[in-house]
Amino acid sequence: MSSHPNSCLKTAVIIVLVVEIALYIGYLRRNSMALNLEDGEHVWYSHYNLNLPTVEKCTEEQRSKIEVQLGLSHNRVKGLSGCFDADWLDAFFEEEEDIGTEHFIGISVGCNVGTDAINTARMGMSDPKFDVFSWIDALGEVVPPVCGKKNRQGATNFPLREGEMHCIEPMPSNALVLNNAIRASGVDEGRFVVSHAAISSSNGVVKFPNGGPGYEACGMQGCQHADEGIGLVDVNVYSLDYYVSKFVKGRGPINVLSVDVEGWDFDALFGASSVLDRTYYLEFEYHKVGNWANYKLENALRLLDHKGTGMWRITECYFAVYDKWHDWSNVGCVHRSYANLAKRMEDRFNSTLHSL
Repeated sequence: MSSHPNSCLKTAVIIVLVVEIALYIGYLRRNSMALNLEDGEHVWYSHYNLNLPTVEKCTEEQRSKIEVQLGLSHNRVKGLSGCFDADWLDAFFEEEEDIGTEHFIGISVGCNVGTDAINTARMGMSDPKFDVFSWIDALGEVVPPVCGKKNRQGATNFPLREGEMHCIEPMPSNALVLNNAIRASGVDEGRFVVSHAAISSSNGVVKFPNGGPGYEACGMQGCQHADEGIGLVDVNVYSLDYYVSKFVKGRGPINVLSVDVEGWDFDALFGASSVLDRTYYLEFEYHKVGNWANYKLENALRLLDHKGTGMWRITECYFAVYDKWHDWSNVGCVHRSYANLAKRMEDRFNSTLHSL
């Protein structure tokens, strides 16, 4: 059935107007001072992205060492960043009393059984009541983590900070284990919030696979390497912008945002425009599964650069092979205004290269 030409024209005009309005709102956000944006009910923080420090381009010597370390040949990259140990982030919270905010906000998307989220809450709120080992005991029998059992947790060297840690997990079996662990461990539900939901670019409902508790390779596309017959359960899907506006109490900066959604990470970032305007530190997975097959790493680089956030150390150090290669890896990012953490990440980058 064909459409009337006038209706097509009206649709085109509406699309143009919507795009222009969106661009204008984006311009206002990029050029507004921090703590000067409001939605009619609340005022929330937004980074001031003018006059940010620049990211220096990698030297030829650095590029040569990266090529050796990552084995950048034959359009592939060695799997060196699959199991991610962000020691720069641990050291930052252990050694910096001033983390840039009085109210800590952490968000873990694809929280699994919450072990990493508990450690992030511990460091961010400087609260020893968030104990990784007690949490592991409270979880009971779960599938062991792919990257091995965490054998350390962050130190709490400073006075207690107010804050909230959101553990967002779509798989029903994990959500059940998380809620049981909160009751068994006595963790404060007001400061460690478990949300049974999926995160993507828009709101809706998805049939999500229900693998065994702790199983990490389940996403909206299904489960990898799992037994057949895994059931599907209707799960609410939110964009990150919607989730944060409805469920996160703090209106200040988001200190830590971790995204691990088995191949749908770019979709989650695409639905997080206002969230990224508030985020200091971001981690996400780059993958060969899910919707990553339709995107390049450069798509994420451009999106984040527009927000003043650098992908360490990919921004200003990009290789053409990244456009062709897809596999399980993790990317750490920091907003360029967060100078103390950015310096730690750059120092870690340089020390790694110097060891070659």
